[in-house]
Amino acid sequence: MHRETKITPGSNLMWEGSRFMLPEHIEALHKYHMEQKKKRKPDFDQQQIEEWNRIIMEAHCNGLLCQITIFGEYEDTELTGKIEKIDHQTGKIKVNNGKESIWIKFTDVTDIKLP
Repeated sequence: MHRETKITPGSNLMWEGSRFMLPEHIEALHKYHMEQKKKRKPDFDQQQIEEWNRIIMEAHCNGLLCQITIFGEYEDTELTGKIEKIDHQTGKIKVNNGKESIWIKFTDVTDIKLP
């Protein structure tokens, strides 16, 4: 019967004691992985933006529900609600989802649909 030791050829036991990471290294590794997951904000053509403006105006004037996708660096957020107010000066729309009213920058919108 052969017993495995630290110096047995092909064994990994020699490095068993070095399987730890400093907290600073773990934090740096976590930041690196988060940076890899970061997304870039997409660019939209003028025709798409005009279509969204039409949907926003229609939903606002008729009190319709609309589904809005909001850009996030790591994950997009979907919100369904009624458009309460449009502020052209600040470029924001106020959406009520039934629980609360939320101001959304128009530049953060990646999609708008009428369900």
